Amino acid sequence: MMGDFNEVRYKSERFGSNFKAHNADIFNSFIHNAGLNEVHLAGSALAKHKEDLRMFDEAIDKGKSPVEMVHKRLETLNKIHQVNNTHMSEVAQKAKIKWVVEGDENTKFFHGMLNKKRNQRSIRGIMVNGTWIDDPVKVKYEFLDHFRNMFDRPPENRARIDICFPNVLSNDQRDDFERMVTKEEVKKAVWDCGSDKFPGPDGFS
Repeated sequence: MMGDFNEVRYKSERFGSNFKAHNADIFNSFIHNAGLNEVHLAGSALAKHKEDLRMFDEAIDKGKSPVEMVHKRLETLNKIHQVNNTHMSEVAQKAKIKWVVEGDENTKFFHGMLNKKRNQRSIRGIMVNGTWIDDPVKVKYEFLDHFRNMFDRPPENRARIDICFPNVLSNDQRDDFERMVTKEEVKKAVWDCGSDKFPGPDGFS
């Protein structure tokens, strides 16, 4: 029996959407009651990596999580991302060749694959003060409000301290501190950050 069942057996097989343990239990019960056996693709790197990831997850869930196992899990997760990226590159190349042969008839397939990948990487919601928000308009507003508070220009009417300091800044130094930051300076500051200063797709690198 073959087909797209829109369900997975294990958490490690779910990418880009929420894993539901109840649905997985029903699916596994169906396979067991029907006397079916899952056929693993021989030589499939992706299938092997997913099976390894499932074993690591089970061990970690049981409390067996030494540092070495956590590192191996991350390596396996990176390998899965690499295989997926390679697959998408091959799909895009095949679609391009097919488009050359068939013309516009193939654009629906090509854009469908790209939209699927884009949906998997999209942000579907955020947690704000303990409340889950998934309305796109509200999500955009929360992002805007968050970063506005971080990077907005401070108010002009600052508090003044009426104290005579022995050492004061010169006019040139004050002007340098109060001038607007240029785009080039912002770009240089961001580009100077190390590659490990912000989590990547796997949340660590």
